[in-house]
Amino acid sequence: MRLHFRVIIISALAIYFLSSLGFASFIKETSLKLNVNEDNTIDVKMTIDYASLSTNDVSFVINGRIPYAKGSDKNGEMNCSVHEKPYGTQIICKRKENIQINYSATILYKMSNVIFEEKKMNKTIDTFLFEYNIVEPTEKLHILLIIPAGYGLLDAAQMQAYYPPNPNIRVIDGRRVGVEWTEQNLSIGKSYFFKANYEKISNAVINNEDYPRSYKIIMSVVVVGLLCLVVLLLFSKAKKIREKKSLIPDEDDEAVEGVETEEKKEEEKKNIEDVMLISLLKEDEKKVFDLICASSGGISKQREIARATGFSPAKTSHVIKSLSARGLINLTRQGRTTRIEFTEKANEFLKTK
Repeated sequence: MRLHFRVIIISALAIYFLSSLGFASFIKETSLKLNVNEDNTIDVKMTIDYASLSTNDVSFVINGRIPYAKGSDKNGEMNCSVHEKPYGTQIICKRKENIQINYSATILYKMSNVIFEEKKMNKTIDTFLFEYNIVEPTEKLHILLIIPAGYGLLDAAQMQAYYPPNPNIRVIDGRRVGVEWTEQNLSIGKSYFFKANYEKISNAVINNEDYPRSYKIIMSVVVVGLLCLVVLLLFSKAKKIREKKSLIPDEDDEAVEGVETEEKKEEEKKNIEDVMLISLLKEDEKKVFDLICASSGGISKQREIARATGFSPAKTSHVIKSLSARGLINLTRQGRTTRIEFTEKANEFLKTK
């Protein structure tokens, strides 16, 4: 009964407006962008493109509670007033200039009482129910409903998600779902209803392809920057490891150095032993050894040594055998004589002497 009464009122208003305007006004397109807030109020941006308009104001009726309205056109702000009526809220915005063709106006207002909560299947379902009345000839009506972030449309298996059917569903700014309707060749005096059911979801999944291009670019730059930072850190760490490793001797170098050190120690030890051996020679032995050293190996026969030292042949033979036993000289028999030569040990000692 109430619905029939409302339709009668709207139709009467439409007839009144049309008769007063003489069909002088014609709307090419009315576009409403409806941003739903968490408190179920809606921020509305309404754009009306007129093919022709003969009145000094822009006037329309909205089925909802509207506390204020702001209007603007190409001449700047418009003086808008809001009037509550039994059949809805009437908004009237005065124009500063009487442009009759190709006129466009934008109206901003906040709307409430068009979203209702209901409990179904242990869930809280939000229902958007909006009625738009056609009081002037209108070619096209475009409505974009944007539900809050973290909410999703109901699955069709649960209940009707939206009406009219087959709207354009798209993602807005990568976070929110938008429901878009377009109606054309609208009938004067007819009310058009739009409905959407949605609920709060904990795991809202948004297709990556729907992210804005700018968002993708920013994310790509961030990822590339992080990768570059990781590469720089790894490079710096590898450089420090190489520098630290260069300060640590190589195992092969240590082995070679160790061998050389051992050989050097052995050589020094041998030299010390040789020096000690020479220093421990008896006086007669030392006299003969020094004589051989002084002659640079020129004395090769025992009788020459006996003559030079004044020793008897027997003593000379005894001393020479003692030096041979100590490894300082070699005795080589040549016929009836014995040749005397320094050993390698004696030669090494003579080099260091």
